[in-house]
Amino acid sequence: MADPPVEDAPRHRVESAPAADGNSAGVTAVPHTNTTNADLFEHGLGNTTTGRKSYIEQLISSSSVSNLEAAVQVGACLLGELKASLSAAGGSGIFQSTKWMEQIAQIEKKATPARTVVGVVGVTGAGKSSVINALLDEEKLVPTSGMRACTASATEISYNHSDDPDELYRAEVEFISQDDWCQELKTLLGDLIESSGKISPDCYNPDTDAGLAYSKIRAVYPQKTRDNIVTQASIPWVIAREPQVHEVLGSIKRLRATSSSDLFDGLKEYIDSKDDNEESEETKKGKETKKGKEAKKGKEAKKGKEAKKGKETNTEKKTDSQDPKKTKKEMELWPLIKVVRIYCKAPALSTGVVMVDLPGVQDSNAARAAVAENYMKACHGIWITADVQRAVNAKTAKKLLGDSFKRQLKYDGALHSVTFVCTKTDDILMTEVQNSLNVTDEIGDYEKQSTLLQAKQAKITSRIDNLKQQKGKFDEVLEELDLDNELWEELQDDLADGKTVYPPADNSKKRKREISPSEISDAGQDDTGNEDFRGVPKAPVTPLTEKDINTELENIKTNRKEARRKKKKLDIEIQKAGQALVEVTDEEKELRSDSTRLCIQGRNVYVKGAIKRDFALGIKELDQEVSNEEDEANFDPEEETRDYNELARSLPVFCVSSRIYQKLAGRLEKDVVHTDGFACLDDTEIPQLQEHARRLTERGRICASRLFLNELNRLLHSIIFWAASGTRPAVIQGEAKVDEKLLGDLFTKLDNNLREAIEDCQSSMKHNLEKHLYKTFDKLIPAASGSAVETATGWGKPRSDNGLFWSTYKATCRRDGCFDGAGGKRDFNAELLDPVTCQLAGNWERVFQRRVPRTLRAFAEECKSFLESFHSGVATNLLGDDASWKIGTGLDQQKRVYQRMLDTTPNSFGALITEQQREANRGFIPVIQAAMQPAYDNCVSERGTGQFVRMKAIMQSHVASVRKSMFRTACGSVQEQLDSMCAGIEQSLTIFVQDLLANLQRDYLATLTNGRIETSVEIPVAERMLRDQILPLVDGADSRFAEFCLPERRNISATAEGSERDESPISQRLQEGMIQHEEAVPNPGTETDVKPEPVW
Repeated sequence: MADPPVEDAPRHRVESAPAADGNSAGVTAVPHTNTTNADLFEHGLGNTTTGRKSYIEQLISSSSVSNLEAAVQVGACLLGELKASLSAAGGSGIFQSTKWMEQIAQIEKKATPARTVVGVVGVTGAGKSSVINALLDEEKLVPTSGMRACTASATEISYNHSDDPDELYRAEVEFISQDDWCQELKTLLGDLIESSGKISPDCYNPDTDAGLAYSKIRAVYPQKTRDNIVTQASIPWVIAREPQVHEVLGSIKRLRATSSSDLFDGLKEYIDSKDDNEESEETKKGKETKKGKEAKKGKEAKKGKEAKKGKETNTEKKTDSQDPKKTKKEMELWPLIKVVRIYCKAPALSTGVVMVDLPGVQDSNAARAAVAENYMKACHGIWITADVQRAVNAKTAKKLLGDSFKRQLKYDGALHSVTFVCTKTDDILMTEVQNSLNVTDEIGDYEKQSTLLQAKQAKITSRIDNLKQQKGKFDEVLEELDLDNELWEELQDDLADGKTVYPPADNSKKRKREISPSEISDAGQDDTGNEDFRGVPKAPVTPLTEKDINTELENIKTNRKEARRKKKKLDIEIQKAGQALVEVTDEEKELRSDSTRLCIQGRNVYVKGAIKRDFALGIKELDQEVSNEEDEANFDPEEETRDYNELARSLPVFCVSSRIYQKLAGRLEKDVVHTDGFACLDDTEIPQLQEHARRLTERGRICASRLFLNELNRLLHSIIFWAASGTRPAVIQGEAKVDEKLLGDLFTKLDNNLREAIEDCQSSMKHNLEKHLYKTFDKLIPAASGSAVETATGWGKPRSDNGLFWSTYKATCRRDGCFDGAGGKRDFNAELLDPVTCQLAGNWERVFQRRVPRTLRAFAEECKSFLESFHSGVATNLLGDDASWKIGTGLDQQKRVYQRMLDTTPNSFGALITEQQREANRGFIPVIQAAMQPAYDNCVSERGTGQFVRMKAIMQSHVASVRKSMFRTACGSVQEQLDSMCAGIEQSLTIFVQDLLANLQRDYLATLTNGRIETSVEIPVAERMLRDQILPLVDGADSRFAEFCLPERRNISATAEGSERDESPISQRLQEGMIQHEEAVPNPGTETDVKPEPVW
């Protein structure tokens, strides 16, 4: 039974006794004012006495990314202010201050924008890098496929958060380790050197394995001759440790620049090949062969040519050591690159998107392959790029996404993260598209109009030519008139000098031409052929007078004036005709562009629909294959595993032209790019792709912002409980034992319930794994073991029967069973494991995409229910009077904060499980590879005649000997990883629940004891001052977020009666609450019908 209420303690100043730690020794303590928490929640954190949500709570319910992220920034500033105040008190020995600082540090980490990784994949030449450059609004930033390293190493592009103006663009080039390079050298030397110990003659062919190996080795070691390479082939570790190479391996080169072009140029030094500037061995060999043939025809060749050939021969015969250019050639670094990271300020990346240009081919270097695989595991989105022509002709969605790729999407739960990007939409053949899209009628209308416009163009052009011809005749006339004028002026000068002058003879330099009035009357008519050309009459015997000369000069002047007028009129006519031609030409060009746009957009629509259908159909076929293999007797092809129509509709597909986008955006100034068919940037669909990239982050950003704000809200409530209290409660200090049994029982019950919820969650997860995965392992292991020898035998069959050529077989063994050569990718390890992975995919997807998320949601709901029961128990048993009701309302708000924390568990722990299950589902292959390694090594070591026969025998014998153990070991390894995952999730859930319970207990105890207990311990002055300093910060904390709430929600009244939100200072409301509490608590010495309040 509860003890009676404790009588109010008198209010007066007291001298506190020296504390044990000495912090408050000799300091006058602040008297106990009996301040309650009754009205704490009518301050800036929300008018909860009316049940109204605070502004922060309203924001947490919002789906506006901009408002949420702006609120996070405000919250981060608020945390900074709180931290500054608490830091100043760090040396005062205030224990709670340190606790708040730790929590603030944890919450601040959650203000960092979420990272969303998007992997871009596609075959070489599909235009991946060009699309990424357009996405970033950069002409050239991401290295293109023309740079050798880019075909093998991943390139990561993320937002540059640096504010340094000297590093607007940054890059990091990370190189592989020495061990990785040594291992790769072994593989390359194995490809290059034949069993006879000589370098393969295929080293001249860059499309062969030997050619690729030779190019890599020569790039890193340009001074090594072929003899050097053969001599050192048995000691690759010595080659790897050469000083110039050793200092690069394992290092990271960092670059910075103020422009993208400067950074691009800096990257070229590391990732581009310089072979173009040197004469390759293959070229030399070709020249020597050609020279031998030409020598036979030497008698027919000219002496000069022979001399020239001789000079070339001398040049070609120079050895590497004799050629001064060769000795100066520097080492190239592209074969040593592990990953390239680029940082820029592209708006498309500002929301947290990280683009990763993944290699399009399998690489011989395990480190680079591991980097690419790790990116694939971490990807939140996968963009598949393909040339639009290939997308139309090759059923891209089905063929580009091979069964293994689609199966991996199912394992990873990534079917809804795929985006298709069809590139090079400006590459189009009109006639083919017209026939395939059945738009001949529409195009026919365009062609008719175009024909009419072309005829009009021809007519206008003809008229312009005619007018220009007429103008040319007047140019001749004016030229003759100028000469005549010059001649007669000379006669005039001679006459003035007293000389006798005569009219010019007919054989003068030029003869005068007069222009008839009919010519001048209409310069636009084609009548210039009727001009009156009159020669100058023969000179009379009589000399010229001054009057004769003046008359002639006047005539010349008149004719020149008329000629100029007519020429000007012709210029006007030509100008008008030219303008008309421009208009007609523009109209015809626009018409042609419209016709092209019709075809391009029609093809885009067709391609998008086809890819959506093919993608859904491919997944459906894979699902049916799995269902049939799981239970053939009960397989029903008409029963659909998922909504395939919705899967097709939800698949994002973009048809883009990065080249046209760059041109329309004002780039590619030196390149001639025809933009027919693209009226604006949106026609290229690059802006839509940029928006799609930004939207990919929205869900994660919303979740992260809500989590931050909810944690901030919880912290503010906890601090306000502490800062506004007038004493340090005795029940917390353990200095007074009151009846706390009931509250303790409630906490114990909640603790036990939450532990049971964790156990239930763990039990459900293990049950699903055991029933749907582990038991499936037991069924599939015998099937894989039974087919293993047959699978291995198939590798050695003739190529017509899907077997491998001997060199490809050996190259695959040299690469631990996985090789992507000219004939396509072959993975011996995966093929052996196919009976397991094919049939397991369905169950794996169902467990981790349906059953486990359902278990996590049930856990969250169960915990919320337990928390609700606990809160109801507190309200029912420990709260009674009006002031306590107000406290309960405040606790109700804090309860909602903790319930929202529980709401985040399905997403947060689901993401953790997704990460670990992706790691686990890739755990089969390494075990199979390790079991097969002895066979691979033995096959590689085979030399000489009959080696292929021996290789096949070795492989079949080894598979037969390990087939029973390696599949069970592989499944056992994955099972261990999944069990470890469950244990880790259980531990993480336990920590999460313990933290939640500790914070809950602190908040409830602080609130209830401050409102209910009269016996207390006085607070030292330093702590009291800190509380007073913190109080104004939390007083108006919630009002800082008002601007982000919706107007209609901000302006509504606080209650149904129309009362307004109380915005008065907290200190005033605390005093009012204290008075209300004093009036509400009954005198313990007076009889009353009200039940006594329990004290603990």
